Amino acid sequence: MIKVCRGLVVIDDSSVIIRLAHLTLQDYLAERYKPDIEKIQKDICLTCITYLSFDVFAARPCSDWEAMEDRKKEHVFLDYAGRQLRAHLLELKEKDVFSEEIFGLTVSREISENFLQIHFVRRGKPYT
Repeated sequence: MIKVCRGLVVIDDSSVIIRLAHLTLQDYLAERYKPDIEKIQKDICLTCITYLSFDVFAARPCSDWEAMEDRKKEHVFLDYAGRQLRAHLLELKEKDVFSEEIFGLTVSREISENFLQIHFVRRGKPYT
């Protein structure tokens, strides 16, 4: 993908975030695909919420950093979903669109704790 998009995107090596290289490209895409962007944002939000609600995350939260790293390796979308869901939700124009789905994240204490753990815990910070 990097070769295909060369010149259009920049990868931040420290955060592994891919960004558009030029503001003019962002403006063009935002205007050209404006009707689709809201739907795409909703799809991304729903995908993150659904993923974080999987039964596998109903287990107890990780007890240490190593266990969390193992979980993230086994479930490769977990880190993205847990850290970026909030940002994607804030981008939506309809703020209450996923209220039921988000409520589903709070029904299970374990799923809530797992989400909060992946969202807030950073290497080098106290773990508990």
